[in-house]
Amino acid sequence: MENNHKIPLNLQFFADAADAADTGADTADTETQSTEQDTATADLNRMLATNAALQAQFDKKIEKALKTAKSKWDKDQAPNAEAAQKLETFMATMNARAIAAEVKSTGADYGLVNVDAALKLMDNSKIKVADDGTVTGVKEALDALKTTMPFLFGATQKPGAMAQRVSGAAPSTLTGVEASFYAKNPGLKKPE
Repeated sequence: MENNHKIPLNLQFFADAADAADTGADTADTETQSTEQDTATADLNRMLATNAALQAQFDKKIEKALKTAKSKWDKDQAPNAEAAQKLETFMATMNARAIAAEVKSTGADYGLVNVDAALKLMDNSKIKVADDGTVTGVKEALDALKTTMPFLFGATQKPGAMAQRVSGAAPSTLTGVEASFYAKNPGLKKPE
């Protein structure tokens, strides 16, 4: 039969009186080190003030140490700057693509004939791309472009499928593209 009986143990019983005194000694050692360091700094300053050559050597060593630290800092920061530059370039490219897509889709409703020309000629200063990718200001820019350069805009009807006519009337003759299409696909029924 096992004995599961636990006895409470007071660890203070094992503590040594010397351990309690050590904490006070640590504080005294720190104060002594601080005082010794202050004394050494004061001695160094006194020596440098009396000897100009020693001061010049000390200044050169300090300058060299600062340059080394600065170059190390610059090396450490270079990858961060390079990554930030890559991110900026990527974001600019993505924003330009979002604007182009929005101009293309909105321009179709306006009857825009040449999207590339519109992108180059329109005022992009009021077009903004939000953090979530939504583009605002395209309608206003296209309205302004339509008033100044109406030749970029044609009819506002939406393009339909090939051989589909908005009026519903069948064409009397086929265009060259349509004739070629039906020649390659003889199983399709030609409009009458």
